[in-house]
Amino acid sequence: MPHFMYQGAILCNMSAFKAHCAFGFWNGGTMFPAGQKEAMGHLGRISALSDLPPPETLHTYIRQAMTLSEAGVVRARPKTAPRALLVPAYFAEALKANQAARQVFDAGSLSFRREYVDWLEEAKTEPTRLRRMAQALVWLAEGKGRNWKYQNC
Repeated sequence: MPHFMYQGAILCNMSAFKAHCAFGFWNGGTMFPAGQKEAMGHLGRISALSDLPPPETLHTYIRQAMTLSEAGVVRARPKTAPRALLVPAYFAEALKANQAARQVFDAGSLSFRREYVDWLEEAKTEPTRLRRMAQALVWLAEGKGRNWKYQNC
């Protein structure tokens, strides 16, 4: 998926698939009305050269993208609220029983706590979940994050 740069900023990109390709503009959300996309990219699914707009139209799109880039327009990213952290009841009970682990867990950032909760929730079997919970309590009591082994790599 090559990206094409203009004055140090991404201008457009291209994607190739088995039976089609796609072409899109980095600031396409500003250039095209919402919902104009049929497939990935702003020109829809391109299966043949006849699917491309006329050369004059394509040149207009490229010039418009260059103008936006020169003006410093930055692609807007949607604001999303962080998902709520739901500590499972079994882990909350285990933390109540281990005060040192609970203090470290409660003092940790949202991502710190989420790493432990997600790790426990990803366990496919109960024995795995119990083994991970026992390990998590030991690490938390020692003040360690979930991936403490890799912090100084």
